Amino acid sequence: MTDALASLAMRDLTLVDSLLAVVEQLEDTAEDPELLSRLFKIDNLATRMRRNGENLLVLAGQEGGDPNTDPVPLLDVARAATSEIRDYNRVHIGRLPEGSLTGAAADDVSHLLAELLDNATAHSPDHAQVVISGQPTADGGLLFIVEDEGIGIPREQIADLNARLSGDSVLDERVIRHMGLYVASRIAQRHGLLVRLEARAFRGMSAYAVVPAALLRDSGPLPEADSALTRPMPPITRSAPAPAPVPPSRPEPRDGGTPQSAVTAAGLPRRSAHRSAPAPLTPPPERGEYAPRPADEPVDRAARIRADLDGFLQGERAATTENE
Repeated sequence: MTDALASLAMRDLTLVDSLLAVVEQLEDTAEDPELLSRLFKIDNLATRMRRNGENLLVLAGQEGGDPNTDPVPLLDVARAATSEIRDYNRVHIGRLPEGSLTGAAADDVSHLLAELLDNATAHSPDHAQVVISGQPTADGGLLFIVEDEGIGIPREQIADLNARLSGDSVLDERVIRHMGLYVASRIAQRHGLLVRLEARAFRGMSAYAVVPAALLRDSGPLPEADSALTRPMPPITRSAPAPAPVPPSRPEPRDGGTPQSAVTAAGLPRRSAHRSAPAPLTPPPERGEYAPRPADEPVDRAARIRADLDGFLQGERAATTENE
């Protein structure tokens, strides 16, 4: 049965790859902004279809990634994960260290992050950003962090989900409601990752994915520059429908041929017909150029609240002294 599922998934992925190739050709030649916007939506839908097909391969126990693929920059891994979810324009890529993931693991790690991002956007307000960032660990590994501002999850349920993420993958009726987390646990076991969910101090959830040092490389191939991908993605406001995304400018064809950019005209990473790592995109910006972490971090917010209370108490004492 698993072999039949894997074969069916590969056929679907082949069709999706063909569809994406046609869409990218249309994006490269389209001049009408409205047409580009519609092609952009088709591109995103097809990319999400591809993710579902890859989920079937994970369920069937098929190995992913090509060990002969060059290392992929961490920033490109995060961007590829963002492109695979519906509410991609709510995701903000925060600070990430320099470095790359091995080609054998990059595609799977990107897929795991896409599942965490999809879960975070689905369980948080439509107007709220979801932030993905990363930081090195003491043992040379990497900690990916996905933070949202949803209503959170009861502690008992968090403990159960963490047990499923860290234990042996079990296919039961509950997997249907948590398919993304089940896929994440299978990928984590395949590459020795640690995935965990925790409630944030004030509201929302944090999802952590620890990548071992064996899967990291100090450097990788230099990605192609594409200024359209260096800006943070704008959030969607609740007060009015989100405007159609404005497609970024397309690269000029080289020598009169088809453009060779690593990204589509919609700003999504070009995915190859094989289940290899995401195509390199842009070089990671200098450390000082990364967007700062959002101001809603628990430590910053708690410090601001304490400062406001101190100011209020000082003003009250001063008023009492003047009245006396």
